[in-house]
Amino acid sequence: MQRVEFPQSKLKQYFDWALKIGKKRVDNMVSNQHRGAYEKAALMLGVLAEVHAVQGDQEKAPNLIHEYCKEKYNRHIAFKRKIKTMISRSRLLQDADITL
Repeated sequence: MQRVEFPQSKLKQYFDWALKIGKKRVDNMVSNQHRGAYEKAALMLGVLAEVHAVQGDQEKAPNLIHEYCKEKYNRHIAFKRKIKTMISRSRLLQDADITL
């Protein structure tokens, strides 16, 4: 497979686009209490946080998780449980010292 390189500006543009769509999907699943989709929502949020961590944005990864677990959906215990499970399975997020 041939390796393709993107300019940094394009990578940022694509990630901003993915972040916008991902956050909207997580909001839709959790705010409408689709409990069967909480695992998908947690995974989506985790992937977005991992990208922040890989890019070296050490503050943005925990801030994203905090925004959803402590601010927006603090009362959604089942969702927070899925987030904790997702963090425990992600070495990147553990290395970023993300806790709930």
